Amino acid sequence: MRVWMVVATALLSPVAASAQSLEPPTQPKVNLTLQDRYTIKELIKDLRVAPAPGKQDVSIGNEVPGNIIL
Repeated sequence: MRVWMVVATALLSPVAASAQSLEPPTQPKVNLTLQDRYTIKELIKDLRVAPAPGKQDVSIGNEVPGNIIL
């Protein structure tokens, strides 16, 4: 009887430990200088990305319209 309790405890302890640590992972923080922020902002402005198209039917399996550039 005691052997079964030891085996059950050994099998269930990793499950119990992993159930308690279900916190979402934290994102690393990046500290940018004002110069870095300005540089990134200017690079993004220079990309001149076209705005997202208006209302499009977005569903799995639909064909992509010809006017959409991938």
